[in-house]
Amino acid sequence: MDAGGDRVAVFGLSNEAGLPVYVHAKTCVVDGRWASVGSDNLNRRSWTHDSEVAVAVLDSRGSLDDPAPADSFPRVLLRTLVAEHLGCEAEAVPSDPHELFDAMVACADALDEWFAGGADPEPEPESGVRGRVVRRVVGSRPHVREQLAAKVPARLADSWRATSWKDDARARADAEATGIVGRAGVSGTRPPGRLRRLAPPQLNRAQMLWAPMLYEKAFDPDGRPPAGA
Repeated sequence: MDAGGDRVAVFGLSNEAGLPVYVHAKTCVVDGRWASVGSDNLNRRSWTHDSEVAVAVLDSRGSLDDPAPADSFPRVLLRTLVAEHLGCEAEAVPSDPHELFDAMVACADALDEWFAGGADPEPEPESGVRGRVVRRVVGSRPHVREQLAAKVPARLADSWRATSWKDDARARADAEATGIVGRAGVSGTRPPGRLRRLAPPQLNRAQMLWAPMLYEKAFDPDGRPPAGA
């Protein structure tokens, strides 16, 4: 990210209802020649530690120094996926990588701006015991805090109910997304596409000190046997 600057972008996908789309499969396309689709991440943990499954395709027609054929599987796969992400026909997907990047950025920026028009206004901070409970539960997420504030007493009274927290979170996210889409729709038609920008996490100095070590040893360990073993 530091080296690439504004030529590097990370996007997420959202459906028509405004909810994020999560697909476990990972796809990687390189130079229109090579493509990989599977459950593995492009890291050491997946390749040397975890049990994964993936398929890789290499189009070796012609010289590998030349551009890949227009009908190569990696190119077709890329156009098909990007067309869905941009909300256009596959034939309309730019073949030039710079134009393709700009098209994806423009799509995400337009959708982000449209959704921002339907975002909740910043609510007044709650006071008293209920305010402290709410702030402790949801931190600085005002859109969730506003919805949860009126429900705290009921939640405490009904705490014996075995309601899944995941189901509860999904219900809140669905209600939030429905409200945002409804309010944004008042300002105009939803732009085409599904791309949303993902902002990098903001880490403090302490997190920057321990995160690399935790990532190295726990999140992305090297499962290869030691040299000479």
